Amino acid sequence: MSAGVMGRSCRGVAEHCRDHGRRHARGRSGCDAQTKQLVGAADGLGATYPHSYASYSLCAPSRSTFLSGQYALNHGVSDNTEPDGGWPAFDDSDTLPMWLQQAGYQTVMIGKYLNQYGQTDLGNDPTYVPPGWDNWAGLVGGNWRNYRAFDINMNGTVHHVTNAYSTNNLTGRAKVQLNNRLPSGQPLFMLLAYVPCLRRAASSGSTWNRS
Repeated sequence: MSAGVMGRSCRGVAEHCRDHGRRHARGRSGCDAQTKQLVGAADGLGATYPHSYASYSLCAPSRSTFLSGQYALNHGVSDNTEPDGGWPAFDDSDTLPMWLQQAGYQTVMIGKYLNQYGQTDLGNDPTYVPPGWDNWAGLVGGNWRNYRAFDINMNGTVHHVTNAYSTNNLTGRAKVQLNNRLPSGQPLFMLLAYVPCLRRAASSGSTWNRS
């Protein structure tokens, strides 16, 4: 993609990143049906993609592939934690938001980034903002899984949030970006990544830890 793309009609893109989607949450009354109303035709029918593929169905490797356009064997992130995975293993020097910026897009990231991002007990800087993002609101540290009390890096400054449900909080931040962006006519790319539900049903007596 190049700056020449701006000579054509460019549309905004909102990427909703969802981990561990469950079958019962899909279908006519689930989140897939609701998402379709936001995409495509004005009649609410939207766009449907009957097939989907994951080259590496694990959180950090998949996000790294999305951001780099490369397979895991090329971008080098093969797990969710270091030394072979997570944020420390990802090279963010040439990524999707940078390419979109060069093409004239405003770029926004809100929510969960790669695993171990900003985790201070591992020596990672919680104020770091990856290149290519005009507005950044990334969950940092080990408490990103906490829906009610979490830390978020707002363009280089970490804020501790309490008494707020993270899904609603992140949604509110996304709405602010959509409503208040300047200039309003500039195309926008937004990556909105909610916190995944990692625990299985309590009756199963098990916990999903690979995220």
